[in-house]
This record gives sequence, structure tokens and C-alpha cells, in this order.
Amino acid sequence: MISQKTTNVSTASEVVNSFMMIAQDKEFVTEEQLRNVLTPTQVDYCLKHMAKVPGGYDYKQFVDSVIFLFS
Repeated sequence: MISQKTTNVSTASEVVNSFMMIAQDKEFVTEEQLRNVLTPTQVDYCLKHMAKVPGGYDYKQFVDSVIFLFS
């Protein structure tokens, strides 16, 4: 599912939009939502690197911190 939504993703905005779809338009994503669309290794990486916020994890801050990987 995530691969269908992130094929050809190349900008921070596109990555944030992909996470926003997973998070159902919320400002945070839950572990359960991540587990529904990512591999266990990808989930572990996200949980390790995303800031915990009330209700879940801050994907916008995460994208800002790793976007150089897409440059």
C-alpha cells in the first residue's frame, strides 16, 4: 500500500502527503497505522526516529529531519 502511494516521491511535500494519507489527515501517525502499511523494519526505523506526540508520532518533523535522503 505505501509503495503505491510513494512511488516517484521526491519532495518533502510529497513524503508528508504520503504520511498524511496514512494518518487519515491527522497531524500525527499511530504505530498501528504504520504497521498497516510498512514493513516491520520500516516501522522500527520510523518509531526510533519520529518524535512521540500526544496520540502518536510526528511525521512532519521526521520528514524534515530525513528529507536530505531524497535530494
